[in-house]
This record gives sequence, C-alpha cells and structure tokens, in this order.
Amino acid sequence: MSPPAAICVLARPASAVSAEAQHVLDSAAQLVARVESSMWLFGRKMAVMTMLDSLTTSHAENGWDGEQALPASHAAIGLAADFIRALPDDIDMPDVGVEPDGAVTLDWLPSRHRMLSVSFGGSGNRLAYAWLDGSDRGSGVVRFNRQAIPRTLMEAIAMTTEFAGHAGVRAA
Repeated sequence: MSPPAAICVLARPASAVSAEAQHVLDSAAQLVARVESSMWLFGRKMAVMTMLDSLTTSHAENGWDGEQALPASHAAIGLAADFIRALPDDIDMPDVGVEPDGAVTLDWLPSRHRMLSVSFGGSGNRLAYAWLDGSDRGSGVVRFNRQAIPRTLMEAIAMTTEFAGHAGVRAA
C-alpha cells in the first residue's frame, strides 16, 4: 500500500513561507517515510526504494564506474521513487540501475527475450523507455505527472511482466 499521492505531493520540498506550512510539509514527509519504511504497509516497493536511496551514496562521485560516469542525479532518483510509488502494489518490481550520464533506470528483465527499461533523466518529467518481446521491439517517450503512470507505459510494463491486472489478451 503506497502512501496517498496527495500526501507524497505535500511531502516534497516546497517554498513554504509560514511556520504552519513548514509544519505541514514536515509532518507529511514523516508520514511518507514511516509508510515506506514498513514492509507490511509498503511491501515489495520498500526494497526498490531502499535501492534507490543507496544510489545517492554508491553513485555520488564522478567516475563511480571507473571511467567518466556522472553522479546519479538526485532529481532522477526522486522521479524514479515517485514512479515506484505509483506502480500497482501487486506488480513485479523492477531492478534499479544508473547510466553513465547520471540517469536512473528501472528495468524489468523476466528473460533475455522479454525486457523493458525506463530511463529517468535529471530534468523535467519526460521518461524514455524501450522494450523487447521476442523479435518485437519498440521505444517511446511519455510524460509522467508524478502521480499516475501513463497508459502506454503501463501497457508496456504489463506486456513485459504479464501483469494480470492490466495485461490485454495476447495470441500465441
């Protein structure tokens, strides 16, 4: 069970001016942190959120890959965390990675012939994705409002993971 989207929005850093507004922000952030640290309340998403949090230290320096990789973008980590919060609770969780340009990736890799990768860059709310299903492949870019996963991307996740809650009828 993810925290309600409205609470997550309130928990984001903002330009709170009054002491009361800052108190609401702090309280919402504490509530989100408590829910997301509970395996009972947040389930399998907690493990992915923990991996995302670890990127802030494990990929924080230039050259983390032994080459010239840029640090993981804090904005990209935050966007990926909002994406995980928006996923249905019973869908397979992705693997987490960092690209040399500092972008964060969420990857579903059920087999070497079926996979989906979603890339979270450091700017804006545009997500690039690419998928492979046997000899079929595709890619696209969608806008993510930080609360609901775009339909086309949810369909790609469902196709890759065979998520019963969203998968369409497929002929063999």
